[in-house]
Amino acid sequence: MSNLVKEPYEDLNTNEINQLIDTYFINTTTNSWKVIDLIKHIAGQVSISDLDKFKDNLNADFGRYFSTYLPRNNASLKKMEDLKSRFSNIIKSDAATLVITESKNRNKKAMYNSVLANEVLDDKTNHIMQSANSTDIGESSSRKRPQPPLTRSKEKKGFKLTSQDFHGLNSEDAMKLFVLTYGYNNKLNLATPNLIPQRLAPILERAMKQLTLSLPMAVTLIERNVILGLRNAKTTDQLNTLINSLPFNNTSMLFLRLAMTKLSVIWSTNLLQIDHRESWFRGNVYADVFDAVFMFDGHIYETKRAECHASVIKALKRMKMLDKTEKDVKVDLLCYTKKYGDIFSCEDKAGDAQNDSVEEDVEKGIRLRENTLLYWRNILPIPSEITNIESISAQFFGLSLTIYGSRMLSDGKIIHYKKCTASIPAAFDPDLSQAAHFLLVVLSLRRTLLLNYKKLKALANICEADSIQFLTSNSTDVQYRPDSQDSESNSNESERSDDDSVNDNNESESNEPGWEERERLRRLNETITKVKKMRFEED
Repeated sequence: MSNLVKEPYEDLNTNEINQLIDTYFINTTTNSWKVIDLIKHIAGQVSISDLDKFKDNLNADFGRYFSTYLPRNNASLKKMEDLKSRFSNIIKSDAATLVITESKNRNKKAMYNSVLANEVLDDKTNHIMQSANSTDIGESSSRKRPQPPLTRSKEKKGFKLTSQDFHGLNSEDAMKLFVLTYGYNNKLNLATPNLIPQRLAPILERAMKQLTLSLPMAVTLIERNVILGLRNAKTTDQLNTLINSLPFNNTSMLFLRLAMTKLSVIWSTNLLQIDHRESWFRGNVYADVFDAVFMFDGHIYETKRAECHASVIKALKRMKMLDKTEKDVKVDLLCYTKKYGDIFSCEDKAGDAQNDSVEEDVEKGIRLRENTLLYWRNILPIPSEITNIESISAQFFGLSLTIYGSRMLSDGKIIHYKKCTASIPAAFDPDLSQAAHFLLVVLSLRRTLLLNYKKLKALANICEADSIQFLTSNSTDVQYRPDSQDSESNSNESERSDDDSVNDNNESESNEPGWEERERLRRLNETITKVKKMRFEED
């Protein structure tokens, strides 16, 4: 049973099942016998295809085991009777489901790592054999076997990542493989041109779609009708009629009225057809057709404009996660909250700006988004849930708008990507599809930021809410730094010496949380599931 390839539980005979159960009771002191630990022990030794079927079978098998159990003494008999009386209820509980699921996931991971290790060994063996053969007979015409995903290096040539490497991987694991193969320093910028081979485009696009990396087009029916009306406006008179028909009792309608009025006025002057400085665009264009959409959410975040400093850099310095000498980052637009820092930033560049200066802004946005994700992960009670949140920024280049996003995967790897692009027409055109699309993107961006903030707030407050409802202790807020190799070895020696002095009653205890804590985590996971299901809301 110790093999990494586990035997399916339903394929075991009665003797093998009894041996599994015996192993737990033999290796655990009587006072430490627990139903949940027994379930965990068995689930960790077998493969499980059907959770409910496994529960039913184990419940029946333990009943048969109990009927033939020979106690060592009265204490073991009483303890076994207590386990039997509670086994049926506990095996059906959510806590048991959590423990079994965790064991299944650990088994899958262990088997996956074993397969990778074997492939690495095969590759090394093949490489040695090929090197030896080439010494005798010259260059071999045989093609080298590609390295497994976790050992690939982008400096190495001669391998090809194929669709077979992604077989059985979910969207996040597929992204991890892309990062490992084509990224650098656990980061991958999907906005880099010609980075991913064309043959992998369907896999990448499917993963991006499942992770919702592109900007969702999120507008209400009324907003959509207005945007369609703008697209269909053939003359300035039709445009002005549409503007005058918009009501004043809705925030998005107020923004659309303001934005379309500004576009109508500025198109009539032809000023967009000549070059201007960055400050001119900021005051005469961006303020009304872009910045204004964020004014209506002042109860959530504060909007800062022109040469403002990103708060996340200061926060990470206070947390000693960035060096004090790290320079503060200036940006042109910020949506800032006191508790969660900057939830959005934007940089501006005039249309005649050099490409190098635009690229510098883009790189600045990447670093800022990375630091924002790092900060959010460290303020979340359950850091792994950072995968449900993304950091978003934007870049204006004259009349062109590009929206970027970054997301941290569960293992800390980061992917950067382009969410959407849009442009403001330089002049009135009988076909205003470009202008309509720009306003559609701006409205959708606002709602995406609000949904992102809503998820961030819910995840950040998840432990407080559980503590109030169930009167449980909240998590501590102690932050630890990584151990050095020397301190790790000293710590291990200390732990071993401490373990020697522990009495028999604690022999089976480990650093893993008890079932009460796992039950609390189950409740938190239920809340997290609700957070994942959050959708856009109307104003």
